[in-house]
Amino acid sequence: MRITEGLFKMNSLETLSSAQEELITNQNRLTSGKEVYKPSDDPLRFVRAERMRALLRGRKQDLRNIDDAKRFLETNEAAVRDVTGMLQRVRTLLLEAGNETLTTGDTSLLADELAQQLEALVQFANASSVTGKVFGGAETDTNPFEVVRDANGNITDVIYRGDRTAVEREVSEGSKVVVNYVGSKVFQIDPDAVSSAFSVRYAGETLANEGFPAGETTGFFEVQGHRIYFDSTQDSFLDLADRINRLAPEVKASVTGTLTGQATVADPNAALGATAGTVTINGTDITISAGASLNDVVNAFNSVSDTTGVTASVQSVPGGFALKLNGGVEIDDTAPGASNALRLLGVTNSGSPPANLLSRNPLQYNLRIETREPDQIYIRDLASGEFLRRMGMTDGTSNMPANIPAAREADTSVFDSLIQAVSDLRAGRFREARTDRLGEVDRALEHFNDLIGEIGGSVQRLEKESARTEGMIDQAKKVISVNEDLDIAEAVSDLQRLQMKLQTALGAAQNVPLPNLSQLL
Repeated sequence: MRITEGLFKMNSLETLSSAQEELITNQNRLTSGKEVYKPSDDPLRFVRAERMRALLRGRKQDLRNIDDAKRFLETNEAAVRDVTGMLQRVRTLLLEAGNETLTTGDTSLLADELAQQLEALVQFANASSVTGKVFGGAETDTNPFEVVRDANGNITDVIYRGDRTAVEREVSEGSKVVVNYVGSKVFQIDPDAVSSAFSVRYAGETLANEGFPAGETTGFFEVQGHRIYFDSTQDSFLDLADRINRLAPEVKASVTGTLTGQATVADPNAALGATAGTVTINGTDITISAGASLNDVVNAFNSVSDTTGVTASVQSVPGGFALKLNGGVEIDDTAPGASNALRLLGVTNSGSPPANLLSRNPLQYNLRIETREPDQIYIRDLASGEFLRRMGMTDGTSNMPANIPAAREADTSVFDSLIQAVSDLRAGRFREARTDRLGEVDRALEHFNDLIGEIGGSVQRLEKESARTEGMIDQAKKVISVNEDLDIAEAVSDLQRLQMKLQTALGAAQNVPLPNLSQLL
């Protein structure tokens, strides 16, 4: 190969260019403080750092959600504590109402102060924070509680109109916490319940065969926001209760009523002389032995009461003891090998279910829907249906929860208790105010103390989650640092070396001989 001045020049320029690029790369690393800042620097380390950076973004969002959730819960706790303080004052007033030395004027003053406490309680229930109405659920712009007054301006009812949606915050992957407390639950002392006015003789018979009022035979109604299907030509009370329990877990539906066997025994522990075999109770089999007594039959029923919804007891009646069954029941003891114990006790005849029941008391079963925890019942007919109205469980409107007739509802809220306490004192019913209302207020205080404990537990959980998340953030930052960060001392040393290399390349380039005139020609 022939070596010329042009080759010298080319090599010199390449060396100079390479030294400049190395120096620029080193300067960029020093400026950014990162050894790996693009995939080509080190693909594996770059991917590791990017994964940790994505994790870091998620955990930082979790931390913001945790802080937001804590603010929500602390606002709720402050409001609940304020209401608890008010109820303590109400309790003191009710205790004073039991003083027999009080004059009519004194009780009137007590009633007036209770009315003022009721007004203040409504204001607290409709309290606002920076995030909206505290107890309004997801609906935070309007007052969650509507006040109904009489012609004199006295409060006669307080109705929850807020949203029932639970507001959640995701505090870690796959983990959420509820940060609001819905007013319909907060101010409810006891579980709410509604019973049908329409009753049947046989809990397992179809509604159509029991004389259900004329109207649509199929359709839907709503319980706590869940759509429930009905078919009056096919459904019995037992069918409806089972379907409601499956589709609306917030409530417990049951069939209420009692049956007392027509036959009696002198000794509930004596053998009945029944044949051994099985008996089917609401679809569940129980076994009765040949030497079974009345008490043995009672125990057999109660062993499956959680499944059947039927409890049994020994009832003292004229002439001895009889079997008493509480709850809607359908009994099948007609299959081959079935025990005849219930026929001996005068509970069934030889007919087929469900119309084979006997009872010394008239059979009358009703459908009952009850919340599983303190909360208001929300039921309504859907579309143009009138099923619940015909059952006598609503007035036919969608004005929930005020669409339930008072005579069919067992409802006790904090507002109801105070409204009734004011009424009791003004009417001179001091015993009711001192005992019934005081008991309700005590249960309300217990309920609010439980809420405070629940909120405190949630806040404690969030604090632990916050500490864990901060630990994960620190760990992610360390992993990113290990994979990206530059060794400054080493980079400075490299910078000095590269500067010298560049200076050498510049010197070499200057020493490349320039072409003379003869070479150019």
